[in-house]
Amino acid sequence: MKVIYNNIPKNIPPTPLELLPDSIAKKVNLSDRNGLVHIYAINLNTQDYDLSKVNSRKVNKKDSITGLSKRVDLSDEELRLFNKFKKKAFEFQIDTLLLENVFDENLFFMSKRTISREEQKQYDLTGIISFSDVVFNNEKNKAVITVGTNRGRLDSDLIVYFLDKIENEWKITYYSVIEKS
Repeated sequence: MKVIYNNIPKNIPPTPLELLPDSIAKKVNLSDRNGLVHIYAINLNTQDYDLSKVNSRKVNKKDSITGLSKRVDLSDEELRLFNKFKKKAFEFQIDTLLLENVFDENLFFMSKRTISREEQKQYDLTGIISFSDVVFNNEKNKAVITVGTNRGRLDSDLIVYFLDKIENEWKITYYSVIEKS
């Protein structure tokens, strides 16, 4: 979960002045240029997303040098793991103490999957992140997890992440956007 959570942008720096059109750059107050900070709550309950209709072998792979994504096919082993993931259907409550120790930061938790504008203002949150359970292969060196991010009624997404354990660290290998609104 940590590698996925850390992959979600939370601090977006302001646009460099030299990239702004002159008409805007002249009006910018340099003391107010903080960029955007996104704060997410984590849903206390894992989610069981219906992925039964997802049949594609195609996923996105981000190039580690350029950061650009390209469509690639899953291997047979990864496809078997994804099919095992689609059949697993149970939800449980997340251990908040364990997560805060693993993440080494203070986290905010809510028992819900969606957030209203009023709740965003009340708690100073951008949105809520919901994780599914994680499914591992037999060797415990590959995993699949689904993450839903809700930032409002028409601003959410559902992404399946494929991870590999490389040199004792989990890395995102592939991802596939299942839903976006």
